[in-house]
Amino acid sequence: MNPLLQPAKAADPATCGARQPRWRRHRGQRLISTEVELKLAAPATELQKLKCVLLAMSAVQSEVQSDLISTYYDTPDLALNRKQLTLRVRKQGRKFVQAVKAGDSAGSDLLVRHEWEDPIASKRPDIDAPKTGKRLPASIRKQDLRPVFTTKVTRTVIKVEPHPSTQIEAAIEEGEMHCQWQRCRADQRDRARAQERQPGSAL
Repeated sequence: MNPLLQPAKAADPATCGARQPRWRRHRGQRLISTEVELKLAAPATELQKLKCVLLAMSAVQSEVQSDLISTYYDTPDLALNRKQLTLRVRKQGRKFVQAVKAGDSAGSDLLVRHEWEDPIASKRPDIDAPKTGKRLPASIRKQDLRPVFTTKVTRTVIKVEPHPSTQIEAAIEEGEMHCQWQRCRADQRDRARAQERQPGSAL
């Protein structure tokens, strides 16, 4: 493994993710069933070097940079989290996209999740959105949803195609996270203290 990289046990603003579709056969046709996401953490001081290493690969197809503001929502009693659901509203430019992810990422660096997206009108969740709304529990009401935390990042996406049937998307993100809940801020403080006890490790 590249010495700049180490498996990440939690989301981090300095994250390099490599995504590759997982395929399955269905009546003789090949369909995408889930997305496999591998998250790796790198020191912030080494991100430019990492980017150069990726761009030097002969299989690189493109490079795109964008600014993203993502807000994650849940109920006060964390009803979505208990059902292993993630509700996110992302602002990119003047557009808002709502996403619902289903699956348990705990205890693994490889995240295999189902994900649905809808364009929506504003930064507030839309529980009636056609694809994502029906993935939420019927008991969830719009007024119950609260912002848990917000991330503001600059994402550089480098697409690599080592083989015609294989596409990998490496995303380098630099930014910050703001917690809206006292509980979330407490978790962030605990992680910061753990970081101080283990110099060189990634949050």
